[in-house]
Amino acid sequence: MKKLMAALVAGVALCAGHANAGEYTEYVEQCIGQYVAEGYDRKMTIEYCVCMDGLIPDGETRTVGQWAKSHPDEEKVCTKKAGWKVD
Repeated sequence: MKKLMAALVAGVALCAGHANAGEYTEYVEQCIGQYVAEGYDRKMTIEYCVCMDGLIPDGETRTVGQWAKSHPDEEKVCTKKAGWKVD
């Protein structure tokens, strides 16, 4: 039981460390950079880009912004999750 608890604690610490490190895929980093450069809030942008990255199929070659334009339903879900206001 002690070994199981130690493994669980180590696993949680490892996951938390990764999240805090701010390490994202190149695809997500590109998305974050694009939207932050346009003046969007960084924290909200991270939420949006990570959400979109989770919805975009593997092998997609378009940027998050390009893909979002052709997938408005998915874009709305991630926009809401990020807390962005939509006009």
